[in-house]
Amino acid sequence: METAQQIQKIGLLIIDPQEDFCSPNGKLSVKGAHEDMCRLSEWIANNQNKIDSIAITLDSHQPNDISHPGFWKDSKGLPPVPFTQIKYSEVVSGEWIPKFKAEMVEVYLKLLEKQNEYPHLIWPEHCLTGSAGASIYEVLLCAIRSWSLNEKKFYKTFTKGDVPIIEHFGAFRPQVYLKDILKEGNFNSAKYINSEYMDWEKRASGRSEEHTSEL
Repeated sequence: METAQQIQKIGLLIIDPQEDFCSPNGKLSVKGAHEDMCRLSEWIANNQNKIDSIAITLDSHQPNDISHPGFWKDSKGLPPVPFTQIKYSEVVSGEWIPKFKAEMVEVYLKLLEKQNEYPHLIWPEHCLTGSAGASIYEVLLCAIRSWSLNEKKFYKTFTKGDVPIIEHFGAFRPQVYLKDILKEGNFNSAKYINSEYMDWEKRASGRSEEHTSEL
């Protein structure tokens, strides 16, 4: 019989297991995600005593997010359709016009394209903060709840994507740090550096360290 010392403990990191991604009817449904969540839920149920911690990232956006149609308009005042790619050169030329923080958005796109990793795409509105679509997928939540009660442990959630002018695909860092946008654009006045932005930057810049230390 295994002793407590011999049982392998697992730290589980689950990235964005939300209704809008995992439900077949979600706003940005991912093919196969429902089945993945069912398999993961079953695995959690069968391995409860081996799981030491569960951390969950949650995508969180405002309607006025740089990745949503409502953030943009063309020269005729019309929003882009979902899955439109918007380039830095198209913003500079006026083909696409951001409705918010236009100068900072230009710098963001410039830095994003320098990375040559991801294009800037427009997505359907998804994972709106506080909405049903932003919630943890129900079948997975039931499995995590059972683990929490049976093992007397707490799961942790971390929101990401809540800086409206920056995309945040990965678990640990945004695509571009806000501090780099401020530096590149020489945004030194109180017009740009205010408590709200600095709070966002604190959360974005420290996310890797937060996750590393708390997992």
